[in-house]
Amino acid sequence: MLLRRVYRAPELFQLLATFALMLVIKRRGPVDVGPRRPARPRAPGLAGAVDILGRRFPTYDLFLIVVGPLVLGLLWLLLTRTRWGTLVRAATQDREMVGALGVNQAWLFTAVFALGTMLAGLGGALQLPREPANLGLDLNDDRDAFVVVVVGGMGSIPGAYVAALLIAEIKAICIGIGTVDVMGISFSFSKLTLVVEFS
Repeated sequence: MLLRRVYRAPELFQLLATFALMLVIKRRGPVDVGPRRPARPRAPGLAGAVDILGRRFPTYDLFLIVVGPLVLGLLWLLLTRTRWGTLVRAATQDREMVGALGVNQAWLFTAVFALGTMLAGLGGALQLPREPANLGLDLNDDRDAFVVVVVGGMGSIPGAYVAALLIAEIKAICIGIGTVDVMGISFSFSKLTLVVEFS
């Protein structure tokens, strides 16, 4: 009801509309499901750790390292090797021409939105074993998503993937450095991850 009305609007307006919709849903969350935090689910078979070069790495983190490129590859194949992907890429370049060819743009963009929603749900489901579900989880992920899209380039899926890796590594380095004393002044790099992310 909402998104089809803004298909022809500029991208910034679409972004603001979807962000506003997310905020409305977020306000309804405590009313519908209550403010309590659900217990952290366990990932079956991935609860242990593996020794690599003398250090222990969580099995679930290694699983995520495999899933990321797999999802990227499947998405790339879908957008570059299928007729649907060709239509999506054509519609992002010239909507009028795609409409003149008889393609139902409303259904096409609804399918793109459904795919994006499915990927967001997959990302949330993969994140849950690492941290408990809470009503602020969406804002943290949205902030990261905005930064990744800006750094990786709008419409570039490989660019977004590389940007996500780069930002995650920089944040991990900041957390790894921890607190450093310089001439009697303590700097907590672990608290500067948000600053580093937007720098």
